[in-house]
Amino acid sequence: MDTWVDLLAEHGPALVRLGSRRGYLERLRDGDEIVVALRDAWREPVRGLLGDIGLPDAPLEHALFLSNMIFDPREIRDLLRETGPSRREVVARLTEAYCGTPRGWVRAG
Repeated sequence: MDTWVDLLAEHGPALVRLGSRRGYLERLRDGDEIVVALRDAWREPVRGLLGDIGLPDAPLEHALFLSNMIFDPREIRDLLRETGPSRREVVARLTEAYCGTPRGWVRAG
């Protein structure tokens, strides 16, 4: 998360994806070039995180789907522009939010 925020600070506008009427999973299954590239970039970090939080068998595709929602560059840039939370707080909050999300997903079945 820390590295992702650094990348957004340096290359923000270039990392903001063009919107689509289709969702992440549909675009992934259809082989959308941008979504496949994102999956390839995030697959191993997310797999490692799942192992670290005790969910090595969690469905990776859904964990990537959840990370796509939480780590949307547009939303992170908005948080960083606010006068409230510091960069460190944004990183900590998003990290904690993401670590809890796959746990809830798995518990819900």
